[in-house]
Amino acid sequence: MFILKESLARKIAQKWDYNLMIGDLSFLDLSSNSNQQIKPYLNDYLKFLSNRLESTKSLKTAKGHLNRFADAISQIRIKRLNEISVKNIDQYLDSLKVSPKTKKNHL
Repeated sequence: MFILKESLARKIAQKWDYNLMIGDLSFLDLSSNSNQQIKPYLNDYLKFLSNRLESTKSLKTAKGHLNRFADAISQIRIKRLNEISVKNIDQYLDSLKVSPKTKKNHL
């Protein structure tokens, strides 16, 4: 049974790699959130986290990280999720004056 699951996972990975190579991103299902504005998305995400996290400290930490990121993104005039790039995220992380472990937590 394990062998079947492993071979199926390999087939899926190969298919996704092929789709990425030819530029077909339909399997990622980006259409539902990609054009959404950042602030409402983050608010929805915080509601989702509040149902999953038991610790109020963890929720406050996540809220602080997300608000800080949203502020940084808005300063460079990005308003929608589909406008965020890896380069933007890297620049944000580089701008943090914190330890590498804290940068990892932000990521």
